[in-house]
Amino acid sequence: MNIAAWLLWLVPLVASPLVIVLSKIGRRAVEIFSCCVTFISFILSLVNSALYYHPSVEKITYWLPLMNLFIDIKIDGISTLLSVFISFLSFIIVLYSVGYMSHESSYTRYYSLILLFIGSMLGLIMAGNLVQLYFFWEMVGICSALLIAFYNMRESARRAGFKAFLVTRIGDGAFLIAIILTYVVAGSIELDAAISTLRDTSHFGNIAWIISLLFIIGAMAKSAQVPLHVWLPDAMEGPTPVSALIHAATMVNAGVYLLVRISPVLLELPNLLFLVQIIGLSSLLLAGLCAITSTDIKRVLAYSTISQIGLMFYAIGLKFWEGAIYHLISQGIFKALGFLAAGAILMMLGTGNIDELGGLKKYMKYTYLSFSIAVLTMSGFPPFIGFWSKDTILSKTINEGWILTIMIILSSLLTTIYGFRLLFRVFHGSAKTQKVPNDAPIIMLLPMLILILSTIASWPLLLIQKFINFEFTLHLEPVTIALSLVVLAIGVGLTFTINYKYKYTFDNIIAKSDTLLKLRSILLQGFGFDSIYQKIIDNTIPIIYNSVRRIQTGILNVNMTYIFVIIIVIIILFMGGIL
Repeated sequence: MNIAAWLLWLVPLVASPLVIVLSKIGRRAVEIFSCCVTFISFILSLVNSALYYHPSVEKITYWLPLMNLFIDIKIDGISTLLSVFISFLSFIIVLYSVGYMSHESSYTRYYSLILLFIGSMLGLIMAGNLVQLYFFWEMVGICSALLIAFYNMRESARRAGFKAFLVTRIGDGAFLIAIILTYVVAGSIELDAAISTLRDTSHFGNIAWIISLLFIIGAMAKSAQVPLHVWLPDAMEGPTPVSALIHAATMVNAGVYLLVRISPVLLELPNLLFLVQIIGLSSLLLAGLCAITSTDIKRVLAYSTISQIGLMFYAIGLKFWEGAIYHLISQGIFKALGFLAAGAILMMLGTGNIDELGGLKKYMKYTYLSFSIAVLTMSGFPPFIGFWSKDTILSKTINEGWILTIMIILSSLLTTIYGFRLLFRVFHGSAKTQKVPNDAPIIMLLPMLILILSTIASWPLLLIQKFINFEFTLHLEPVTIALSLVVLAIGVGLTFTINYKYKYTFDNIIAKSDTLLKLRSILLQGFGFDSIYQKIIDNTIPIIYNSVRRIQTGILNVNMTYIFVIIIVIIILFMGGIL
């Protein structure tokens, strides 16, 4: 038995409640313990990768005997590589948290939730059956909502946490129904067996299509894809290290991981593959457009995440799941670096509004270097990993026709524009704040420096690893590279002209144009998705309220009897193996 594969996710889960005990000793004990736990998890993931020879499933004991369900883990190239990646970023972010959260009084709650969050995501990646995967899927969602609402004294934080919880419930409900249908159809919840059975779409007809669609909806909500993306921009209300975890290492990657797992089934359903493409392209372009107008650093990065995850969905729709995994790792590195640099600015200046910032290059040199590398990597500048991950998808797209190629080129242009817009507005020009900032403390700079090295070192490391074949990065065509560099140059030139060289001129042009002002307002409102959902809620809640009121007797004993009977019926059905 590969003990390391079990412990790499069990250790942070078991350690989570121990934080409360250690808090009796003091803050330093909690900080050291949390860093040690995440580092041990990373080492265990490396040990697991060193022991990996071929795919396997390990079972430890019965979980639900009547359903013949084990607690088991799936050890293959995907889970092994992603566990190393997630545990590495988690350790880096927890180390950064020691500096960022040093003045927070609720550190016990923070580190306890963070360890539970990390353990749940690693448990999700390693899960060998759908029920176990769903359990950790829910745990990740609950932890993220609580961490987003960490500053619970603020109304905006509480609303953002509840919003994340509510929107992702849509996807979680679809995912749960898909699991139940899979068990009914395939007679098994084991991941490999279920996928193998569902691949025979000719035998199951429309039911395989319905199950796969429900899985896609679950992935959309978790990975914040249009139209279920509205929770992620508001997730910036949480502490910046939480944002880094959600965007780079945990929450949003879960949906991509799920689609990669069910991709063998999707290959038999071309209509759903096309749907995944449409979802990805919509998220890619809509979020990119919203990012170019937002004035909050973290909000821009949040829209960027929606856009980059959209590129992964699109790659899966192209039957190129390897490219999606490669870009998942790439996005995780440069997005974590971007958020950690943004967190340094927030900590030292107390604001992330780019209209209130400027000229920070002079005072925060290491933060400037970190954010610059994040932007260059995100924009696809060689030799950083973002260049390889984005260009491989572009290369694959060129073979699919000019319409898709133009869309991917446009998305790359938007990425360059909103990335360099932040860089120019925040770090260049004249300072707008009265406070003279210093650079972040070394405990926060060290993780950023490690991530800077990762943007360059990750490409050769991914080439020599044995888990997933990424040799396609060695076969980029000169046309693809030239096209990518031209788009990059145009994007930097446009951004420099509009947001730096002639900023006031363009601001005046926009101020005098009703059309441009209206367009800007639409983009700032995220194309009005929040308003649409609010209208739906306003029209639905009264109907639900009136329906529930009709069945209320006003007598507690009677109402509790109804509930008790329903619970007993569900338990009987469950134990009988019907559910």
